[in-house]
Amino acid sequence: CAWARRNQAGDRSRQHRAPARFPRLRPELPKRRLRPAKSAGLAPIPASTAPARIVRCRATSPAGAVRRVAFQPHGRQFASAGEDGHIVLYNLDAPERAPMMLSGHANAVGAFAFNADGTLLASGGEDGMINIWATANGRKQLTLQDAAAQSLAWHPQKPLLIAGLDTGMIAVWNVSDGALEQRFQAHAEFVTAVDISPDGTMLLSGGENTLKFWTFPAAAAVATFE
Repeated sequence: CAWARRNQAGDRSRQHRAPARFPRLRPELPKRRLRPAKSAGLAPIPASTAPARIVRCRATSPAGAVRRVAFQPHGRQFASAGEDGHIVLYNLDAPERAPMMLSGHANAVGAFAFNADGTLLASGGEDGMINIWATANGRKQLTLQDAAAQSLAWHPQKPLLIAGLDTGMIAVWNVSDGALEQRFQAHAEFVTAVDISPDGTMLLSGGENTLKFWTFPAAAAVATFE
């Protein structure tokens, strides 16, 4: 009948009709302003302290391990010393130049230190010698012979070099004339560390698990920490 034909035609048209598509509804998120993260108490680096360029120095390879490194107080030079007994002095103001090689020890360099104004460098070797070098030209100014220096420190105002020796003694030289100012027994064995206070009145030494304070230049023991 006519009614059945119309229903069949309607069913076929619904089968070929594309399904209706509805847009997906997404929840509207509140807009947030992006704020810079707060630093953990770190101040920004001033522009004046940021390095302007990378300085590449001509390298000199040490024979053996590097045992000591130190900056000159003004920061324009630095030095390294190794097991071969040589000290290499680099100049950041002239990186294109070959560094100065300071040769004055037969064995490994156990200690070295710049003086307060950076014009002198003291080095102590296992050969029992302490050498004083001019940092401007790398020339040896003085040689002190006593014992193998395990540690070195300069007086902040006077031309005095303080050395902790492998005999347990502390020795003080005046580098102006090479005179031995004083020497006293500080520890039973090696004096592995020595330093002096900024005002030059207190001396600190370390060795055999012991730390000691001394008055300077009287060398009177003030305190011992074990």
